[in-house]
Amino acid sequence: MERPIRMTRFIVLLLLFFICWILASISVDPDFGWRVQIGKYVLHHGIPAADPYSYTMPSFRFVDHEWLTHVVMYSVYTIGGYKVLAILIAGVYTATVALITRQFKGYWLISHILLVAMVLLHYFAVKPQVLAWLYTALLINALISARWRYIYRYQIPFLFLLWANTHASFVYGLGVYAVWVATDYKKTKSKSEVLLFLISVSVTFISPYTWRIWEEIVRTGSDARLRLYVQEW
Repeated sequence: MERPIRMTRFIVLLLLFFICWILASISVDPDFGWRVQIGKYVLHHGIPAADPYSYTMPSFRFVDHEWLTHVVMYSVYTIGGYKVLAILIAGVYTATVALITRQFKGYWLISHILLVAMVLLHYFAVKPQVLAWLYTALLINALISARWRYIYRYQIPFLFLLWANTHASFVYGLGVYAVWVATDYKKTKSKSEVLLFLISVSVTFISPYTWRIWEEIVRTGSDARLRLYVQEW
């Protein structure tokens, strides 16, 4: 019984991968060109203190919380072109769906895969947001895994170090982690879990922008106009 389900799961995930690759190949996110140019600028000139491509606000302090993602996007695009970059993003999407649904068993697994896939597919594009889905799935799997106590909990600070340099949604991840730690502490009174959480918060300051990345998140998160007019928000 399990083998046919695993095979069906593999086929469904493979089909999702090809669907995402095709969608990414025929549609380009409006911010794609800007992201590639920023990645190129960082590689050739270093981290910009102001937006190098702003005409109306050239001296405005600029915080690119996705700087590392932009560097990778530019590098992949330069080496393999847009098609290869689309393959990479489709792989990230497929891995996210696989991780989110790995806890389900039996034939319900396929229905959950399709449900998660349809929800995420609505927002899918070649953009850093897809990485946030993967990081969230990795975090949740690490927290609920039976091996959590022995291996995965020590890797979470490294996840947040990468997350903080590739997408600002690491704040959401810290919120999820904080709820889990608070719940676990009530049961186990384990101070090591609290320490790991504090370390995870601390490593988010290890970026070219240090504390300014938090300042940028608070500033943009409190701006009602962004929430109203930026479509993906």
